[in-house]
Amino acid sequence: MIKFYKDKNFDIFTTTKDKLIKDKNIYFLDLENIDQSVFDNKNFEIIIFCAAYTSILECEKNPNKTILINFQNTLKIAHYFLQKNAFLIFFSTSQVFSGLNKIESIQNKTSPVTIYGKSKELLEEALSLYSKNVCILRCTKIILNNNKLFYNWVNNLKSNIEINPFNDIYFSPISLDYLLNVIDIILKERITGLYNISATNDISYKDAAFYMCNKMLLNSKLIHPISYNDINNIFIPKYTNLESNFLKMQPMPNPIEALDYFISKNL
Repeated sequence: MIKFYKDKNFDIFTTTKDKLIKDKNIYFLDLENIDQSVFDNKNFEIIIFCAAYTSILECEKNPNKTILINFQNTLKIAHYFLQKNAFLIFFSTSQVFSGLNKIESIQNKTSPVTIYGKSKELLEEALSLYSKNVCILRCTKIILNNNKLFYNWVNNLKSNIEINPFNDIYFSPISLDYLLNVIDIILKERITGLYNISATNDISYKDAAFYMCNKMLLNSKLIHPISYNDINNIFIPKYTNLESNFLKMQPMPNPIEALDYFISKNL
């Protein structure tokens, strides 16, 4: 995102939790113990809020910390910048739904079953009161060029090590490039509201693994799918597909486009 907007000649400022970093364009911000005064002498036109506590397992272990970071302190910062008339983009998640239905529309009532999903649901509800300068993007799985799961799959297959993708858990991936173009339209037109950003349909992790393996000419015999029922340490939503309502970006991407994005960056 930084590179995308630097190429468009934006003045970019970021935040960090590393106190040792000294840079006039990087501000120290710890979402567990926020100090908004570091921004007092600076007026930002646009805030894109990427920070969150995201590990499903860690969020389940630390519910109070999750609510503090993803809801309470995030909302405090939102309110701070909204008072300065900044335009804000926040990222939510398909996990505001239960994951039991094959697709969820923007009109459907939220029903999170994870602490992470609950924290995002609370933030969505609170930010809905600030409709003038806020856009919330409820995103499905965003595929980066260094996506950790896919990267590990490819490395294992290249090292003749088997991989075990789920055959009964599904995801609806979008590429980082697609998301950046969505954000760019929102910023240019100052679009506000709540939007589902998703691929057209879900794909199983098993099918994704076989597709990437074949496309990258790796050994598919090393792929040994497993069932979600084979593990029991954490809840994983079965389905993630959302009915996209951001009509400015047409056509909606299919899951294969996100997989091809990763492949193109890692061949």
